[in-house]
Amino acid sequence: MEKVLIYTSTEGIKEHTEMLNKMVPFTQQVYNDFKAIGVTVTLQDLKPLFHSVVNYHQNPSSMIEGFVRQYFVAKVGGQTFNGVPADVSSLIKIPDVSQVVSRIQHYGTLKGTNTYYSPELMEINNDVVSAKSDAIETIEARFTYYSENDRGAEVAQKLFDLSEQLNGLRDYFKIDRFSNLYLEPVHGLERYNNRYRPDLRFIREEERRYPNYVAEGN
Repeated sequence: MEKVLIYTSTEGIKEHTEMLNKMVPFTQQVYNDFKAIGVTVTLQDLKPLFHSVVNYHQNPSSMIEGFVRQYFVAKVGGQTFNGVPADVSSLIKIPDVSQVVSRIQHYGTLKGTNTYYSPELMEINNDVVSAKSDAIETIEARFTYYSENDRGAEVAQKLFDLSEQLNGLRDYFKIDRFSNLYLEPVHGLERYNNRYRPDLRFIREEERRYPNYVAEGN
């Protein structure tokens, strides 16, 4: 059975596109701050450092200092003394990371707690951070939901038929959110913009319950 398009979350696409547009210049600033103290970071390096800001169980300052220390330890490489491996981490002078810490602590304020850092949507070339050419297409695909097996496709189609009938009744009786003729929530459907549509979570649950389901005629 062919996949059924359930819906595309225009809100999710809009929100993540806006955040990407904010995160690219912010990441560039953080990259430059690290570069100024002799550290060249990757986009993946920054992920745990950014998340430490919004994780109350972590200390961003300690994490950044530890990251910088390990960076220079790795850069120095293994050292030996009379053939015995030496611990050089305590001998390395860590540069002042206060500017980096101060900058990264702004991560959580870009958009409250709904801050998204998606390194897979960005790239660094010649010390310049930019969005990948297919970043928007990737975001759109991420927020476009299809059925994942025959059970999901069949359930989705039945829910589309049901929501069409219910929406038709709402239109016929001119029912809106302020009307006394209020239609109760229906199992398997959700209300969106005062209309019924298939509930994605319900469909995913059906797909998990019947992973090997084969629709009639297939």
